[in-house]
Amino acid sequence: MLIVVAALYATIEWVEAISLCQERHRAEYLTVIATAGFLPLEIHELTKRVTVLRTVALIVYAALVFWLVWNKRFFGVRGGPRRDPTG
Repeated sequence: MLIVVAALYATIEWVEAISLCQERHRAEYLTVIATAGFLPLEIHELTKRVTVLRTVALIVYAALVFWLVWNKRFFGVRGGPRRDPTG
């Protein structure tokens, strides 16, 4: 199972890197998806044992995902992409 997750993460990162080089918008979406992928892992680790480091890691990952989705208007949040008022 771990090899499948690692291969999936590596694929996402590879596509993200290629997309960044090509200045594609999908790279930003992949950044959010890759960052959000750590949330279940951090929650799982917290169910084993609660530590300050694990709690801070969960808060940081959640804050990053929230900030990216909110400020970039991903997934239709805040009305979706900004509209050009002149167009």
